[in-house]
Amino acid sequence: MEVYTPDGDDNTERPAILVGHTGNFLPPYLNGSATGGMSDSSVVNVCRRLAKKGYVAVAYTYRQGWLPLAEDQDTRTGSLLTASYRGVQDARTAVRYLRKSVAED
Repeated sequence: MEVYTPDGDDNTERPAILVGHTGNFLPPYLNGSATGGMSDSSVVNVCRRLAKKGYVAVAYTYRQGWLPLAEDQDTRTGSLLTASYRGVQDARTAVRYLRKSVAED
């Protein structure tokens, strides 16, 4: 994850916003678009704008990968559901990490 904070920030009570990327659960080289990671220009731009407005913006990434070219519909559907579930798990992990960091620091 990448954390964006306002310039000269010394406030420890700022709200944080998690920003997830797009990408259809496929890596950029497979989904045919420029999106699919936390370093996408659109994600970076959103995070920088949020930081300028006084928020802590956190760009996180999640596991990607499913089998869109599998011969069997059940395999395609099952792998997409698994990829979606992993994405939710990774978002929850990012939230837990941030909460733990705040509690310990």
